[in-house]
Amino acid sequence: MAEPPFAPQSFDLLWCESAIYAVGCVSALSGWRRLLRTGGSLAFSELVWLTDEQTVEAAAFWAENYPQMTDLAGVRADLAVSGYRLVAEFVVPQEDWTDGYYRPLATNFASFKRRHAADLLAMRTLSDQRREMALVERHHGAFAYAFSLLFPLIKEGC
Repeated sequence: MAEPPFAPQSFDLLWCESAIYAVGCVSALSGWRRLLRTGGSLAFSELVWLTDEQTVEAAAFWAENYPQMTDLAGVRADLAVSGYRLVAEFVVPQEDWTDGYYRPLATNFASFKRRHAADLLAMRTLSDQRREMALVERHHGAFAYAFSLLFPLIKEGC
């Protein structure tokens, strides 16, 4: 993700769903900009704080698991620094996260545990996922994914 092996101006649309954290927002956006054709756009979702007052539990969890997490204003600042214009954004409803991702994932936990019971890393990953799911349920409204649609800014003289 940090250095996609594609020629410049290869895409009309780049789409990154809930994974930009792996590279970092500014790094990813800056690096991917070269991949967009003239008139192309970039769509992505990013985990953001929705409130200025986080609970100790939520703040500690995300400090450990995603220390770069910011709020919508922080994401907008990252877009500007990376050379993009925000076209549209919305906060993804929590049900999309819980019903569309967690519930289907949870249906596989028992079989995953049976298959990987001897693998300490797999069991830790499973435990971490359960912890995250519980945190999302307990702190509804404190954080969510924000979806953004962007156009690269056109440099003068280009």
